[in-house]
Amino acid sequence: VMVGYVKYQVDTTSTLTGYTWSLPQGMMIVSGQGTHKIFVEIDYSFTNGYVSVIGHSPCGDTQPDSMYVDLVPQTPEFTVAPACGYVGLDDIFTVSGSQGADFIWTPPYGAVILNGQGTSTVELKYSQSFTSGYLEVYAENACGASAIEQVFVNAVPDVPSQIYGNTSICSSQLETFWVDSASRADYYIWGMPTGATIVGDQTNDTIQVQFSNFISGSITVMAANNCGSTAMKSISVTAQSISPATTIFGPTNACIYVGGNSVNYSTPVVSGVTAYNWQVPAG
Repeated sequence: VMVGYVKYQVDTTSTLTGYTWSLPQGMMIVSGQGTHKIFVEIDYSFTNGYVSVIGHSPCGDTQPDSMYVDLVPQTPEFTVAPACGYVGLDDIFTVSGSQGADFIWTPPYGAVILNGQGTSTVELKYSQSFTSGYLEVYAENACGASAIEQVFVNAVPDVPSQIYGNTSICSSQLETFWVDSASRADYYIWGMPTGATIVGDQTNDTIQVQFSNFISGSITVMAANNCGSTAMKSISVTAQSISPATTIFGPTNACIYVGGNSVNYSTPVVSGVTAYNWQVPAG
């Protein structure tokens, strides 16, 4: 049966003058007590039990006639449900539900049920192929099956593949570094070397880094969510070394050029230098 209204009846005989019905907890006679047919309301407190009836006659009462009544199981509810699954480890999941029902479990991909199939508690183990998914369960008995209940089991994110960005840094430069979004990552944990500071949001997959008095070091990142963080990924960055212009070519005796004649001075090209600042004496 299901929660709601239902009818029970017995065949009548001319010798019986009345009937007395007995119901289990959770059932209530709406009408018909004393007759061979009753209408019954079933509420959510009903689990199972016997519906019984006794016939009355001038010569005495009959033996009770009983029928066992069960209920279509209620949808299970998770009472113990770990939010995260970890490769190689076991977890216990438990549901509450109708007494006497069998509980049929379906694990997420990459997980297997070690113990408890058919019961209200199962032990789940996660393999290397587990990435996240839904654990499903429903209850069934001879009357039918409940709706499916499910719980999402998350996993630690994938490790970021690599860090992208400029590895040869100019002093006092603002640089951008980023990673491809990692599956299941809710945020990222970045690490900076001395002389490097994140500007703005520090938990995105893309960051802005300000360098000042920087020499060299490694930028690191881990992907993270409510289940934990991944192994660290890193990239080495180094400040560009610029050699000073130490040699100037040109005449040292300026007397012959006095009076408006021009003269050329030069210095060797320095790698990485984009402009030169010259200083000359007065005159």
